[in-house]
Amino acid sequence: MRDFSFVIEKHITGQGITGWKIAAAALALVDKPYHHQGRDPEQGLDCAGVLTATFSLLGVQLLERKPDYPPLPPEAYLRECLARNFQPVDRTQPEVGDILHLKFNRDRQARHLAIVVPGPFELQVVHALKRQRKVCLELLRGVLTNARIVGIHQWN
Repeated sequence: MRDFSFVIEKHITGQGITGWKIAAAALALVDKPYHHQGRDPEQGLDCAGVLTATFSLLGVQLLERKPDYPPLPPEAYLRECLARNFQPVDRTQPEVGDILHLKFNRDRQARHLAIVVPGPFELQVVHALKRQRKVCLELLRGVLTNARIVGIHQWN
C-alpha cells in the first residue's frame, strides 16, 4: 500500500471542494484496475472513469452521457464532459487538482485525461493507462515527454 499521507496532511479539511481534496480522492484510485469505459473503481476505470470516480468520492455526480465509445474516447466526448463540469483555466502551468486534457504524440486527437496531484518533490498525475492495465501515478514531466497539454480545467 502506498503512503500518500503528505497529501492527507495538506489542506483537505473544511468546506468545499479544493484542488487538494480532488488530489486526495484521485490518489485513492491509484492501482485500481483498468477497464475500457469503466466507471466502477473495483471493476476498473478508464481515463474518463478516473475523473468520474474521483468526483464521486467527493460526493459529486459529474454530468456525463453514457460511455459508448471505441477503445480511445473521441476528443469531442472528452471536450463535452469537461465543458459540462469544469472551467477552462488560462494558464500554462498546471496546479494541484487540475484536470489535464492531453494529446499523446502518436494520436491525431486529444483523447486522454489526467488529474494533477502533488508529489513529494514535484507534480504528478493520476490517470488510467490501458498498457499498464491500471490507474497509474506518474511524474507530470514524464507524461509530458510523450504528450502535450491541450487544455487545463478546474472544478467550478
